[in-house]
Order: sequence, then structure tokens, then C-alpha cells
Amino acid sequence: MKKYLQPLIPFSIAAVIYLIFHLVGIGCPIKFISGVSCPGCGMSRAWLWVLLLDFETAFYFHPLFWAVPIFPVLFILNSAGKLSQKKYDQCLIIVGTLFIIVWLVRMFAGGDIVVFAPEEGIFVRIFRTLFS
Repeated sequence: MKKYLQPLIPFSIAAVIYLIFHLVGIGCPIKFISGVSCPGCGMSRAWLWVLLLDFETAFYFHPLFWAVPIFPVLFILNSAGKLSQKKYDQCLIIVGTLFIIVWLVRMFAGGDIVVFAPEEGIFVRIFRTLFS
């Protein structure tokens, strides 16, 4: 396998695990465990709408849907030596910071996509069952 493609392996594994979670009805493992939406919440639905060329609805589900392809491109460029480590780190920090800011805005602005409901997480439900 080409060396510059090796960083894509974790993305592929994560995609398969995520697909399995959806097939068994868990959905997002972070939300399932904690009851709190992750910074990527709504991204799958956004990309489904991108595939239908409905970018307005995609933006509604996750305003940073366009940033997802940046990650594998950065990994490939970095692995191939086409991007300095400093620039690579800066890009990851910028995109990561954007995701956190959008997540916080969506969390505090309300809405039906990003939720804060720790009482619905599996840990709280198990704790409640064990001690009730």
C-alpha cells in the first residue's frame, strides 16, 4: 500500500464502525454513551443532503459539512511530505477550533440537532437501573 494512503486506514475503520452502530440502532456512539451530541452531530445527514445537491439543508444539519474532505487531504499531503508539519498542525487546529465553536453555538442556541441530555446516556441509565 502506498505510504501516503496509510493515514486513510483509521478513517475507513471509523466509517465501518460508525455504519455498524447505525445498523444496530445506536447511531452516534458519543451521544449513546453520554447523552450529549458530539461536534460532528448532524454531519451524516448533511452529507446525505449534499449527495442530493441540497446544500441549504446540508448546511442546516451541519454548517461545516464542507470541511470534512479537508481532513483526509491534509493527512495525505502530510504523509507525502507535501505539507510541512507546522502547516499541517495549523490547519488541524483551525478546522478543529471551527468545529468546537460551531458545536458550542449550536449547543447553546438550542435546536433539534445538537442536544445536551446526559440523562439519556447509557451511563446514567445503567446507574439509575442499578441504584433504583
